Parts: sequence; C-alpha cells; structure tokens
Amino acid sequence: MTISLKELKNKSPMFISGYTNVIVPNSELPKKWNQSESFVTKKIVCPCGSKDFQLNSSQIVKIKGIFKKKEIVTHLAPLTTECPKCNSSALLLDPTRHGWSGEFGESASLVGENDPTPYAKETGEVLVNYSYQSFENYEDLQNEGISNLEDYFDTVTVYFKSGNGYVEVVSYVCA
Repeated sequence: MTISLKELKNKSPMFISGYTNVIVPNSELPKKWNQSESFVTKKIVCPCGSKDFQLNSSQIVKIKGIFKKKEIVTHLAPLTTECPKCNSSALLLDPTRHGWSGEFGESASLVGENDPTPYAKETGEVLVNYSYQSFENYEDLQNEGISNLEDYFDTVTVYFKSGNGYVEVVSYVCA
C-alpha cells in the first residue's frame, strides 16, 4: 500500500517526536509562509504541556563596518529547546542527522561549531515548517522497504514566536 502525502504529513518526523506537536492550519499562518500542498507546519509543545521554550542555536558573530561597527549574528543548527516549566532540554534539529540527506548520512548543510546559546532573551513558541516535495521519490523509498518516510523531509524552517510575532531562525534544504 502506497502512503499518501496527507498520511505522511500527519506523521511526526523523529526530530519532533519527543514533543507533542500539532498541525497549524494555513489560515493561522502569516501570508508569506510556505503553504503549498507539500509543506506542513507544526507547533511543538513540551510533554509537560508548556508551549513556551527557550530556543538555543549555534551562533556565528561577525563585526562589520569601518567607522560604525555592527554585530551580525548568524543562527545555525544544531537547535535545542529548554522548557522553563519542567526544566527539560532536548535537541530539536541537526540537519546532519535529520531530513533526507541526514538519513542517508550525506548532509552538506552548514551547521555551527559552537554550543547552542539562547536565540532570544525571552521564551516563545516554536514552529517547524517542513516539506515532502517530489513525492515520487517517497514512493521509491517505500518500494525499497523504508518505513520511516516521515523522517525524509526535504526542507525545514524553524520559527520562533514571541511578542514580536514570527521570526525565522534557520532554514535548511535537507535533500
């Protein structure tokens, strides 16, 4: 039996399986969001029930400018979460392990070399948007006997929502 795109999107990939996660309807998302049929957005929730997390990212800081110095911060995976309610922490995303290329051990994604540090001073909601494009490739995987198709997403974007609304933290092509 061949899996449908809808069935695949309803499953939870390994990278969010340690969280309770809920599909967010497109009508609740900003207009400039990846909303095509092959994308799905899920809000992650701590098993304790908290929707707020301290999101941590590996960061590269560069100072630019000659007279007026400006600090430019680039956020990279790995991303981790910490729940302020129950103090649990977990790896959220590492494209060298998660997604299509991560599953095959072939990831060429740029990841940080530094330990993850807080993305923001405040806690907020974390949403993940990922896709299953070129669906015929998933049918091929299924024919090869791969059963965890949900782990083979091909793009992923992590958003942080606080008082300032939704902010894109990282986005990776995973295939």
